[in-house]
Amino acid sequence: MQILHTVRQLQSYCHGKDIAFIPTMGYLHEGHLSLVRQAAHLNSEILVSIFVNPLQFHDPTDYEKYPRNSEHDLALLSRERVGAVFLPTVQEIYPRGYPKIRLWHPLMAELCGKYRPGHFEGVLYIVHNLFMWVRPRYALFGKKDYQQLRLIQAMNEELSLGVQIIPCATVRDKDGLAMSSRNARLTQEGRKLARIIPLALHGAAKLAQEGASADAIAHFFSEKLSSFRWDYAGAFDPHTLSPLRDKNSCQNALLALAVYIEGVRLIDNVLTNDKEALNLLEKLVGE
Repeated sequence: MQILHTVRQLQSYCHGKDIAFIPTMGYLHEGHLSLVRQAAHLNSEILVSIFVNPLQFHDPTDYEKYPRNSEHDLALLSRERVGAVFLPTVQEIYPRGYPKIRLWHPLMAELCGKYRPGHFEGVLYIVHNLFMWVRPRYALFGKKDYQQLRLIQAMNEELSLGVQIIPCATVRDKDGLAMSSRNARLTQEGRKLARIIPLALHGAAKLAQEGASADAIAHFFSEKLSSFRWDYAGAFDPHTLSPLRDKNSCQNALLALAVYIEGVRLIDNVLTNDKEALNLLEKLVGE
């Protein structure tokens, strides 16, 4: 497994290769490794990038607290079928400082885009540049960051980048919590409290299956999360990410929420027509 530190090394490595690319911010867990293992079925060279991108953090404190452990990440990846890891410094990515990006897309209007100004501009900037340097055939992204996935799909289509974007299922721990690098910042007590997130999603999904309205689901979330600080929780159109109104059916909806546990912002979602994801929730947190 090669370790690449510069853009020049990255481009040299990728030249002429059929690449399956997995961009990450490191502090890897089974969710990331599931992407690597899915990429192994594509008969391509697997490339993983590890870069905590400061441009996508609205809060500098959040950036500083983001967990990092490159040595551990590389040890995990060395056991998989990974051909190379791109591990650049901030100076390598932003040699002339941070660019001032003014970018807006309708998919940014709700969910995290509404509460994290500048976040998705930073995400799209780095992913676009990585795509230009790597020129991958495939790129794999988890469904847990659903809005990010939709925006990257839109960028890929609208700019004709020619990358095949492969959405991958959310991986959950035994308590139902979606795997995330941010989970490492929770105490043992916080971890117990965080179980409210998959429980709320599971309950809302059951309501949707029973034909509940978007308003009823929003009310359920509001009651379930009443003891917590949260940014959003409700039923959204899975294509436009717009909130569903009472007249809309929620049997084909994105149920999504962003909740703060011990000051750590955790996001999660499930599609109400995704039987595999719903069955997993039922198995882990069904009451």
